[in-house]
Amino acid sequence: MKIKNFSVRPMEYNDIKTVSDLWNKLSYNQLSRDEYYNKNPDNLLKVDNTRYFKNSFENPNCSIFIAEYEHNIVGFSEMWFYKKDFFFNIEDYAYVLHLFVDTAIKVGINPLLIPFELCKACEEKALNCGYRYIGGDVFEFNNQMKTFLQFLEYQPYRTRYMKKLCRNIEQGDKKTYG
Repeated sequence: MKIKNFSVRPMEYNDIKTVSDLWNKLSYNQLSRDEYYNKNPDNLLKVDNTRYFKNSFENPNCSIFIAEYEHNIVGFSEMWFYKKDFFFNIEDYAYVLHLFVDTAIKVGINPLLIPFELCKACEEKALNCGYRYIGGDVFEFNNQMKTFLQFLEYQPYRTRYMKKLCRNIEQGDKKTYG
């Protein structure tokens, strides 16, 4: 889709620092709302993930796309190609590990267009590489993303349930195996 001042493209090497900073905002956004996260989420805004994104950039099983509006990077998606495994044992698949749009950056386009085009870039890349399935995980509290993915015709596949075992943790009575 061609819209003036907006594009989605593969990440380039010189985008790594900006994408790392966006990842910090994503992790803060998600983990500050995660009832199981027990550390100060403010620290997530200071993490330097440039080495991670350099390694990902060089890995042929990873594709990172960035969304630009008026020459500013406003979002990114990170997709990995995985062999079939415990999480999806039908066949090899594409997995969207991260998708984030910085809503603090004001854009003059429909804001849903940005994640839509990032998802479409991942889907096109996966199809071009011969994959028939694509998936990802979403926190249960992230209703906005769940609704968006349903709009794109993604369907729930597995649901992970968690329970916090406070008594054991508070008493220092952790089980160890080995």
